[in-house]
Amino acid sequence: MFSRSPVPLPSFEKLLAEVDSNVRHVYDSENVPDAERKDIETNMLISGTVHRRLWPAVEALLTKTVSALREETNVAELYFHDVSWLGLSDDGASDRWKTEHRLDVIRKTE
Repeated sequence: MFSRSPVPLPSFEKLLAEVDSNVRHVYDSENVPDAERKDIETNMLISGTVHRRLWPAVEALLTKTVSALREETNVAELYFHDVSWLGLSDDGASDRWKTEHRLDVIRKTE
């Protein structure tokens, strides 16, 4: 699977490590307690919004990390890569299914 990926695996691993490092840096520099970290991350999963405390990490991701990744990745190949196997689509049938079904994103079940 990774051999066919439009993003080289080492680049993806580097991206994940940098995101982790930036988030840890924010938490450590602001002395965010473990309980609050858990709440912040749980709310991100549930609501899909980024807590204001993590905005510096997002800014670093969008300005530095993604720029470096872009140099290592064929952006056109990434854009046109076949992701149909994910089952995500914006066609009429998919839109109807999404309105008729509710998914639990935590348990990943219908």
